[in-house]
Amino acid sequence: MATLVALVVACGSLGAASILQGPKLEGAQIDSAAAAAAPGQQLRLVVNQAVAPITASEVKIVPAVPIAVQSQGSVIAITLRGALDYNTAYRVSVAGVTSPRGGARATLRTEIHTPQFGFDYLVRGPTADRILHATVGSAKRTVVYESPGIQDFVPLDGAMVVVRGDGHHGSQIDILEVHGTHSETLTLPDAGAVNAITVVGTDILYTFTSTEADPVPKYYENLFKVDLQAQHDSVPVKGLDGKPLTIDAWQPIPGTGSLILHGLDTSLLRYDPSSTTPPVPFAYAAIMGGLSPDQKRIGTVDPIGPSSLLISSGTSTRLTPAPIDGEVPYADLPLPLDASRTLMRLAIVHAGTFTQRIVVNTAVPPTSNTTKKLYQPSGSAPEIENYRMTSNGRYLVVEFEPNLLDARPDGSDVNRRPAGITTDVVDARTGRVELEVAGFDARW
Repeated sequence: MATLVALVVACGSLGAASILQGPKLEGAQIDSAAAAAAPGQQLRLVVNQAVAPITASEVKIVPAVPIAVQSQGSVIAITLRGALDYNTAYRVSVAGVTSPRGGARATLRTEIHTPQFGFDYLVRGPTADRILHATVGSAKRTVVYESPGIQDFVPLDGAMVVVRGDGHHGSQIDILEVHGTHSETLTLPDAGAVNAITVVGTDILYTFTSTEADPVPKYYENLFKVDLQAQHDSVPVKGLDGKPLTIDAWQPIPGTGSLILHGLDTSLLRYDPSSTTPPVPFAYAAIMGGLSPDQKRIGTVDPIGPSSLLISSGTSTRLTPAPIDGEVPYADLPLPLDASRTLMRLAIVHAGTFTQRIVVNTAVPPTSNTTKKLYQPSGSAPEIENYRMTSNGRYLVVEFEPNLLDARPDGSDVNRRPAGITTDVVDARTGRVELEVAGFDARW
């Protein structure tokens, strides 16, 4: 009995000490690279005791990030509703943390350090093609994979999905271990070419066109899905009519496991590969542009010009660049930044010269706007082929041909590009080129 009483007294003393001293942080868990790549990542704070409920007003993150907070037992979970910036230290503090029984209040502090922006890209050579890795701020280039006839690729966790030539002007898809010897060649629906490929969650998505046409191809830019958690079969993604979707572009929505598809019939559809329900069009546009960092808007182009489309309602706002030398320049490839600002590719013809640049077009109510140059590629006659923005809005990744007049194809049977194609990583805040590499198809 005396021993039992002593234990009760000791436990009571420890509990009293915890209440008097207040909670202490024992550890913090987060994938900082994933937090910079997409919104929705979670910072988990492990405390040395159970804590009373925490509200978002008690959490401070510098630089500021929109958050949601939950606490259960001794864990405080902070969900980051925005993607973090690259190469940045975030100071996190949680004030007023106390035991459910009350007692002393404590402030918990930790830091998140995000890595610098890095990406893989493709370089085609005379005898072999290489997938390289580059990082902003570093001159080092690491060979990730090398093989003849690489048409496209997508990185996976510890692996790589590589599209290669099949020797008959078509494609094959291989899943390869990056640091191992295991490989798997997927069975395609027919002899033909993979037009484009991506990975969303645990699904490979690709569009496919048959080689033979008698009189028309069996498949033409049809969308297929491969579930990496199942038998790795290629399954057609069907629309409301029960037929395989024909897709010419897509925009993955970071952190959501879904993407926006653009059909050859001009439809825009939001697609979740984990769902068995056919995607339903929410709008129509001749060409799809880029997705805004807040995922609320997407750029579109029709015969009249570019627009910014609000995804929730399907309503569009016409975008017209300000005149240059008294003339309205041609604009396309819109990428909305927010409700008033949009990036666009501008083509300017003046005194017999042709130039392209990326501009920020800002709507000024009620009817006017301003257009400011952000970036112009180098070269004697450069052409911007496309550009994308990182999900945190920090960088533009621009593919361009430095000299369109002397451009020659790289010789690939599928996904042929100019031999001199170059990729610039541009600071979206200043327009400064932070990194330039010879190659294309940047993946991060």
